[in-house]
Amino acid sequence: METTKIRVKLFGESFKIHSLDVKLPSSRLELFKNRAFQLREPLETALLNIQFFNRFSSDKLNSVQDLIQHTFGGLINTTKAKIEIKKGRKILQKFTLNDLCKPITLFPIFNVYTENINLKLNNNIFLIEKEVGLIDTYVIEVENFDIYKLKFNICDVNVDEYKYQLLQAVSYNSKKLKSINSDALITYQHCISNIT
Repeated sequence: METTKIRVKLFGESFKIHSLDVKLPSSRLELFKNRAFQLREPLETALLNIQFFNRFSSDKLNSVQDLIQHTFGGLINTTKAKIEIKKGRKILQKFTLNDLCKPITLFPIFNVYTENINLKLNNNIFLIEKEVGLIDTYVIEVENFDIYKLKFNICDVNVDEYKYQLLQAVSYNSKKLKSINSDALITYQHCISNIT
């Protein structure tokens, strides 16, 4: 039987926290501090300065994006947050993230898993970003698509002064989907240092 491609697209604004790999090798943190001192900026600000990475001879470090070790985040539940499920050019479903978080139907249409997460930003430097646009695109290749096998992971996140409700992950048939495409514009970047 022939498989079909189903695309799940997330539109709106995202919130992401990236932990940065600034400690390995062990001399890197001292080198970074020296570069920031030369720029007369705190390390958190210098990491976002393009001049900071122009001073390195290594080809592997061109921007703060090259230091990202782990990322946590997702689509923020706002009035702009939309989810679209397509088969080819045909739209199968189009709804808002709020429809998942606060359904108005007697029985839920979609499988939703909710959780509360309190993140502690400890002993590292973290990059906090917001983006707007096409946040993620997921592709499901199946013979017969069953919308009831689609599951959305919603989490209420508390990180320092940030509090958001996020669509953090999408899975199909108990398998977490990986994003294959994003076309978003970064609207906010900020570094936080919690190195002890």
